[in-house]
This record gives sequence, structure tokens and C-alpha cells, in this order.
Amino acid sequence: MVRTLLPICLAFGAVALAAPAPVPAPLASPAAAAPGGGRCCTFITSLPYTITQPGLYCLCSDLTGTSGFDGIIVNSSDVTIDLCGFSLVGVTGSLSGILLGSVQNVVIRDGSIRRFGNGILGLGSRQVVVEDMRLHGLTGVGIQLADDCRIEDTSVVDVVGGKGIAVFNNSMILDCLVENVDGGHAIQTQQGCTVGGTISRNNTSNGIQLGTNSLAHDSVFMNNSSAGIDSGGSSSIVRCVVSFNTEAGICGGGTNEILDCEIRGNNGPGILESSGSTIQRCTVVGNGSDGISVETNCVIADNTCWDNGVGSGGAGVRAKFEQNRIENNHCTGNDVGVAVAAVPAGTPNWVLKNSACGNAVAEYQIGANNQAGALSNAPATAGPWDNFTCP
Repeated sequence: MVRTLLPICLAFGAVALAAPAPVPAPLASPAAAAPGGGRCCTFITSLPYTITQPGLYCLCSDLTGTSGFDGIIVNSSDVTIDLCGFSLVGVTGSLSGILLGSVQNVVIRDGSIRRFGNGILGLGSRQVVVEDMRLHGLTGVGIQLADDCRIEDTSVVDVVGGKGIAVFNNSMILDCLVENVDGGHAIQTQQGCTVGGTISRNNTSNGIQLGTNSLAHDSVFMNNSSAGIDSGGSSSIVRCVVSFNTEAGICGGGTNEILDCEIRGNNGPGILESSGSTIQRCTVVGNGSDGISVETNCVIADNTCWDNGVGSGGAGVRAKFEQNRIENNHCTGNDVGVAVAAVPAGTPNWVLKNSACGNAVAEYQIGANNQAGALSNAPATAGPWDNFTCP
């Protein structure tokens, strides 16, 4: 048996004593660290530069523009421009940092544009994506694009003479900052657009001019020299903070939905709406005129309105005309709690289940031909539609 096992043991020993296999060389760093994410780049090394073929174009340093010329001109679709963290820097008289022709499917990312006239201009472009860009110190328009575009994680600051961000139909503006725009609306959209997670502040016109059939959500519009939000109508404004604007907080063109917003400290009305709108679950505080003011066929429900229009005759909730439903609002510390104008017979406003107390001039001012629940100061004995007032 020993003679049988010995060759086997020697064989295993030979394997154990053999020279170790060479250690493989370390793997190369991921290509994502390279300009353009490892894809084959065409490098842009000077301005002006015109792109006429699809592909990926990259910067490897800051580039300076020329007076009287655009920086990068894009005349081809299916193009990505990766600034790789570098800047396009204009000089006096430079035109647009990036000018897009009638192109589509263009991506512009990861860099800055400053001291040009316009930042990114593409009035005939579609399906353009701008992401992780910083635009500042411009003398025209920050970003202006056409339909089906997306602008994300981008700041537009210190623009004199034009708009901050302007897009056409079905576009998105997400997680952006627009600040110190002097000369046009800070943000302007057309139909079917979405604006979310965005801050628009310290601008000299509207914080946003929101197009019809659009959505603004989870955004802040503050310290603008006109309205915080000016909505063309048929849009939704949800979970927004609209504060300390020179005119109205929200100025609506009708058939809007305004939900779960905080409207505070605007010089004009907190919310000024025309007809067919729903305003619900908002906190409306310390505005210079009415907290909520509507014209016809609106639903105003479940809002908290206090300290509005103090010394100016403002109301927590005001209905100027007929056929509004005013229900379950809490109004305190205003000049008037709930004010409802007289209307023609047969076209009443309905005033139900509200509470008003501690308002300076009157808790309720209900004009002729309206329908209002009885006034009660005792919830235990009140009817289901009664309005409450101070004991």
C-alpha cells in the first residue's frame, strides 16, 4: 500500500512546490472617469465651433468666446456636448454660448456658461436635454428651448435683459435654481409642461409664467417683483411655497387646481383666481390684500387664512361674484373673515361649515341672495352646515 500511495503523494507535492502563477495586473480605472464617460469624444479646443455631424463632443479646458460670434453652433441632431466640468466664457459682444439650429435629440451637460449674451438658445430645437449646467452673468436669455425638452439640476443666475428659463410645449424643468433675472419672466412655459423641485427667487418679473395644462409642484417662488406664480389656467399647483412677492402670490387664469400650498407675506392677494378653480388645503398667511379672492364657480375648501389684508379691508376668503362653494375654511386675524358679494337671485354662493373668529372688522360679510349656514358659537348644538364664530 505504501508503494501505491507514494507516487500520488509525490505528485501532489510537485503541484504544491510549483512556482506560483503570476499575479494579474490591476484592472484599468473605469472609463467613466474619462471625458464623455469613456465614449469616443471629438474634442472642442477653440471657439467658435460648429457641429455638423452626430456624435459626442467634449471640452478638455475652459474656452473663451469671440465678440460677434456664438460659442458652439449645433447644426446636427443626435449630439451630446459634455463640458466635463469646464466653462464657456464669453467676452463683450459674444452672442450665445450654445446656439441650436432646427435639431433634435441633443444633450448638453456638466459645465458652465458665463458672460455671453444668451446661455443656450434653441428656438427651433426639440427633445433637448440640459443637465447639471451653471449659467450666470448673461445679458440676454439664460436658456430658451422649444418643445419636448428637459432642463434638470441647472442654475441660471444673474441674467440681465431677458428671461431665465423659457420652454415651449410638453417640457420639464426639474430641480433648478433661477435667481436674479432682470428683464423677463424668471421661468416661462407653454402648454403641458412640468416644473418641479425648483426655486425661483429675487427676480424682477414673475417667478414663473406657467402655461396652460401644466403642473408646478414642490417648488419655491419668493421675493419676485411681480407675482410668484402667474398661471394661464387649467393647470395644477401643488405643494408650492409662494412668499414675499411684490404682487399676488398666485394669479390664476381660471380652472386651476391649487392644493396644499403655503402662500405667505405677498404684497397683494395671496391667491387671486377667476373662475372654475379649486383651492384646497392651503395655508394663506400675512398677505397685503385678501388671502383668497375668486370670481365665479370656484371651490374654496379646507384652507387656513389668517392675518391677511390687515388695515386694508382684506378678507381671509372673498367671493366677488356668484356660484362659489366656500366650505370648511378657518379665517382669523384678517380684517374680514369671509366676504361674499351680493349676487343676482338664483345664482348663490354657498357658505358652509367655516370658522371665523378674531377678525378686525367682521367675521362674515354675506351679501344678498347667497346661501349660508347658520352662525353658531356652540359646536355641540350646531347643525351640520353651520358656520362658526367667536363665543
